[in-house]
Amino acid sequence: SGFLRVSPRSDAPSQTARSLPRALSRPRICPYAWAMDGPLHALETERCTIERWRGWTSSTFYVSLDGKSADGDNGIRDVMMSIDDPEQEEYFVSQLWDAGAFLMGRNTYEAMAEYWPGSEHPSAKAMNEIPKVVFSRTLKTADWPETRIASGDTAEEIARLKAEPGKDLVAAGGTEFLHSLIKLGVVDEYHLWVLPAATGKGAPLF
Repeated sequence: SGFLRVSPRSDAPSQTARSLPRALSRPRICPYAWAMDGPLHALETERCTIERWRGWTSSTFYVSLDGKSADGDNGIRDVMMSIDDPEQEEYFVSQLWDAGAFLMGRNTYEAMAEYWPGSEHPSAKAMNEIPKVVFSRTLKTADWPETRIASGDTAEEIARLKAEPGKDLVAAGGTEFLHSLIKLGVVDEYHLWVLPAATGKGAPLF
C-alpha cells in the first residue's frame, strides 16, 4: 500500500483557480510505503514541502495497482477491508482530523449517514464530528449532524467554501462526484491510497 500526494498546477487556470490567493505550486510527488504484514514503516524517499493556504481542496481515493477505484463489484474494496494494520489506521484517522470539511455527493452522503452515526470504527468520531457538505440539487434535508447542503453551481460553491476560514476541504466521494471536481479543475491535491492488488475492471480516477 502507498500514499501518493500530488499537487497539480494548470498552465491555463480556470476562473475558480484565478480566484485563489496565489497560483498553485508546481506538481510534486511525495511517495510513502508501508509493509502490509507488519507495523508501519516510514520509507519516505523524498521530502516535499508544499506551499499551502486555507481552503486547499484535496481528494482522498483508494485505488488498485492498475488505477481502478474500490468499487463494490471488482474485489478491491474487499482487499481494502482485509488489511489489518493498527498503525496505518491510526495514521489515516489522524489525517481525517486535518479536514475542515468533507465534500461529497448525495449517494455517498446517504451511505455514510446510515453507517457512521452508529459505528464503533476508529474513524467514526472524526466522520461524525467534522462538518460535511453535500452537493445535491435534489436533497432537501440532511439529518446527519454537522451537515449542510450545497445546491448551487459546484465550482461557485467550492470557491465560497475556500474563502471561509478554517482547515482544508477534503472530497470524500463518490467516484462520479470526484470526476466532476477534477473536470472543473478545483482539486488542488490528490491523496491516493494504493492497494496491493490489480483488477481488470472498475472506474478509474483519471
